Amino acid sequence: MNYKIIDKYVLRKPILSMLFTLVVIFFCFSCKKDSSPRDPEPEPQSTQKPKPTEHGNSTGSVISKTIGSDGGTIEDSTGSLKVVIPQGAVDGPVNFTIEPVENKFKAGFGTTFRIKPENTTFKKDVEISIKYNEDDLKGSPKSSLFLCYQDAEGYWRKAAGCIIDSANSTLRVNTKHFSDWTFAAEISSSGGDYFGTIKLKQGEEAKIEIYGIAKYDEGTLDELISPEPIDIKGKVISWSLYGSGNLTPQGDAATYKAPGNFTSSEIVTVIAGVKGGNPSKPDEVTYVIKKILLINDEYIEYRIGGVQHIASVPQMRYSGGGVLVTGTGFLMSYIGTRVGKYPFGPTAVSGHVNMFLTHSIENKSYQSEANCSGTMIYNIGSVFFTSNTGYIEGRFAGDFFKENLFGCPTGNLYGTGTFRVKVK
Repeated sequence: MNYKIIDKYVLRKPILSMLFTLVVIFFCFSCKKDSSPRDPEPEPQSTQKPKPTEHGNSTGSVISKTIGSDGGTIEDSTGSLKVVIPQGAVDGPVNFTIEPVENKFKAGFGTTFRIKPENTTFKKDVEISIKYNEDDLKGSPKSSLFLCYQDAEGYWRKAAGCIIDSANSTLRVNTKHFSDWTFAAEISSSGGDYFGTIKLKQGEEAKIEIYGIAKYDEGTLDELISPEPIDIKGKVISWSLYGSGNLTPQGDAATYKAPGNFTSSEIVTVIAGVKGGNPSKPDEVTYVIKKILLINDEYIEYRIGGVQHIASVPQMRYSGGGVLVTGTGFLMSYIGTRVGKYPFGPTAVSGHVNMFLTHSIENKSYQSEANCSGTMIYNIGSVFFTSNTGYIEGRFAGDFFKENLFGCPTGNLYGTGTFRVKVK
């Protein structure tokens, strides 16, 4: 194996088996405390109290449900957030609501949810759980995830007792506190698109920085945390590059430069090894994985079930009064010319999208719609177009039905991606 040593950082040539090993390590961490008797080293604390932020405005519909002394559950419309009220937590009927709001926690991921009522006293802890997917994390390790909330004064707090259920991609916590909730990671990286992927053309470069979370010790169980990511202060111990181009480490940051000439799109992986990224295991090294997409003028890239794909031969054409965007293993059809959000739905109706993705490892197809015993059903997801003139450009995210030629779909996979195809 060939190595290039730069101070304490190691750059390795592309080796698939090594990457696989690191990814396996990456997925095996848990957020529960180490059962060994070793006492964790103290985490760095901020001497300056974090600043509060304003509460976010609503971004969607309010879900409402009345739950009484027998207990019950309430979920948001996408199934991302669930609140479980145990039996005996309230004495009588209480109106519970869930509302998606703007994410004012800049170090956070995904959607922020406002859970009410805020001033109700519960006799028992209620359980709040939030689902995540790989693209939400933008390369941060699962072991560093936690739930957090914004208190009435606008300060953000890390909820104590977070449990990561990796098997079900869910974060859970027991609490008696309702407010605005989201999730974040102890370590994260800079740059990239909505899904954290950096896109570069020939000869372009990008700086990748690794960040942490500032905490303020005021003696409370739920620590005050800064809504802004901060310098991780020397915890990065290695940088690795898998793919073409050059990587120059600079402590807790590194600069990647794309090759001066390439003819087809390529996915490059940069991995930063961080010591202490999992607070409960400060001596272990966790890994931040940054994806870099080397692109030409046109491209289609997507992830289905966590597997990255590049659809070759991207192109568009008009068909049946609508638009078809295609590439190898990829199809998107819709009617409309406006920019903005198009939900999955019947493409005969303007402003809806149908999508088809191929999973290269499974050799299976996944679709946004399915024919179930003669009835068309549509999954939860959408495409957000940022341009429809000159280039068809945007991103998508949602659940995709597994193709079943003999009946109704038998399962889903989560898919995301971005595209830029010239209008012909």
